[in-house]
Amino acid sequence: MSLEKSIIETAVKRSQNFLLDGIENHILTGTQKQSKFLINPSPLATALVILASEKDSKSVKNAISWLRNIQNKDGGWGFSDNVSSDINSTSLCLLAIEETDKQVDERTSTFIEENGGFSKTKWFVQVILSLFNKYPPDEICAPSVGPVELPPSEMRFTPFFYNNLYPYAKDMVFSLTALEMLAKHENADKIIRFLENVQGLDGSWDQDIVVTSLTALAFQRTKINPKINPYRWFSKVQYSEGALPAFNQLACWDIGWASSILASEFLQDERLQRARNYLENGIYLDGSFGSTLPYAGPDIDDTAVALIGLKSLRSDKALQTVRYLKSMQNADGSWSTFPEYYGSPPYCVSGKVVHQPSMDITCHVLKALYDESLTGKEPFIESALNWLVSAQNKDGSWKTTWFNSNIHATSEAVITLHKFGIKEETIAKGLEYLVAQQRSDRCFGNGTVEEASLAITAFMTCCFDAVDIDPVIQFLIDSQNPDGSFVRSYTGVYAHSILYNDPMYSAYLGLNAFELYNKVEV
Repeated sequence: MSLEKSIIETAVKRSQNFLLDGIENHILTGTQKQSKFLINPSPLATALVILASEKDSKSVKNAISWLRNIQNKDGGWGFSDNVSSDINSTSLCLLAIEETDKQVDERTSTFIEENGGFSKTKWFVQVILSLFNKYPPDEICAPSVGPVELPPSEMRFTPFFYNNLYPYAKDMVFSLTALEMLAKHENADKIIRFLENVQGLDGSWDQDIVVTSLTALAFQRTKINPKINPYRWFSKVQYSEGALPAFNQLACWDIGWASSILASEFLQDERLQRARNYLENGIYLDGSFGSTLPYAGPDIDDTAVALIGLKSLRSDKALQTVRYLKSMQNADGSWSTFPEYYGSPPYCVSGKVVHQPSMDITCHVLKALYDESLTGKEPFIESALNWLVSAQNKDGSWKTTWFNSNIHATSEAVITLHKFGIKEETIAKGLEYLVAQQRSDRCFGNGTVEEASLAITAFMTCCFDAVDIDPVIQFLIDSQNPDGSFVRSYTGVYAHSILYNDPMYSAYLGLNAFELYNKVEV
């Protein structure tokens, strides 16, 4: 081992303690959670909640104070604190401040003007600005090309369009359509009644802060009261400093991954016992899980990771979830993120899949369903592996779905194929792609901890020695904070304009790389 064993062991112990404490933090109820374990705060989401809330409330005052404290020197805001300003976040933060304490920084207006004005914002921002008379309603431009294509508002309720939206997207599109109609002084009561019927049992919509704030704003403007007051839910998910994230914590995801890597050494630890109870008690009626329990809609990716955690924790409650994942496989062998569902989580049953096939999720499901007795010849396994091979790009990569770099999907695909002993030439092409992504400074891709951890995990898993691992491990050690977390980097994709950091997932990936390095070098 080129690096001192004591240094690696210290890094391992720090990450283990961070994950154990993070599990406890996620499971805690009735107390303020520590933000260091949670998704990064979002100025845009915070601004939306301010606009949808009572202006004189303590929570709004705290939120405004946070926005002012993290404002960038150019007068703007980015998708997180300490991130370069963008026109969308800045426009909504400006509006939120104008609608509350009216004290606007001139630098903010200058930033917006120098970046093309409100006309350069995305559709959803234009809708909100129009609602507050800051943008001409007849100039609202819904996206007609790109990752999110929308027909005219009157066509958004046709079966062809509606039936192809996954549940979260339905609520997002419908709430924004209602706000767009209200901005144009049209009647939106029918949409409001639809949204009223899909509200979660906790008062949120999809346990999503952005969707809930947009929907609450629509109810506020129509002066119709929802069945459950959503403002209590906002207060529960607001961080102690006053900020809110783009969406609530990914509890199932974090606890599932953390448990999977900690169980071999800490199975009897009380925190892991509570993690097992949390996951077992969180299983929905059909065996699925949501991203945050117990009211988020079923999510196949979070279900897979929850199952990985349950099996690692030796739970006897995993069989229903195994059956669920097998039943949600697409005809081509892949898995996707979102199914339709009927009922209100956790009392819900999934229907057909309504999202694109995903490399990331297919790999996670295969990992969740993996068993030493599998041969790879089982029909559901064989079709999944065939799909993985066929989905490889010409450059050797695989396309990611929920991250901002193909290094994520490519590393996962290489590791998965190696586990099942399939297609050595396909694995070789994937490894060559990863080698080509390494930079002169030891990092990979965008220079993040996540990408470096995943890439070298793929190399070490496949016993691939064309890359010197030591400098990358040193990079991870240098990027680790004293508490076991890592320097924040924004690799997760929420919507298409907001990236996020999940510190628990970063710590899991880093720990996985450290532990595998120890095994390889022994």
